Amino acid sequence: MALQPFLAAEAQRLARGTGLAAFDWYNVHPGPHVRAAMRRLRGLDEERAGAELIRAADLDLAGRTPYHLMVVMALDETGAGRTAVLRSRDSYALTGFVAALAAEAVARGRVRPGTHYACDVLEPAETLRRIRASEVSRLTEVVHDGSPADSLVEEGAL
Repeated sequence: MALQPFLAAEAQRLARGTGLAAFDWYNVHPGPHVRAAMRRLRGLDEERAGAELIRAADLDLAGRTPYHLMVVMALDETGAGRTAVLRSRDSYALTGFVAALAAEAVARGRVRPGTHYACDVLEPAETLRRIRASEVSRLTEVVHDGSPADSLVEEGAL
């Protein structure tokens, strides 16, 4: 695994808006090749960089089924809280599904004119219900009581 700290502007905006005391975001790669490629491909033309990035991803995924996980943990100072895991085979399918939900909301007149973040205009409970009902992803939630035994094991455990 390779961890890459990443804090997009949207994530920063959401963290500020919720009043979180701390916020961390990492992209986790199943192997070292994508992260290494991203460092060395800066400045290359898009076509060559894209081909090398695909090759690196193929190396990292060799022998594995492609997957995309979003793991969100919200914990208090005692370690109690919740973890949500959104698993899909294809992050683009999930992105497309949410974009379709946003387009539907616009078409039905539920969004005021202008440019918006989807999270600001889509009703959260309805969005989660529709994601759960879709075939693009599986959403699971875990409630933590703060004990050290609380964990999510995704891969490699016996």
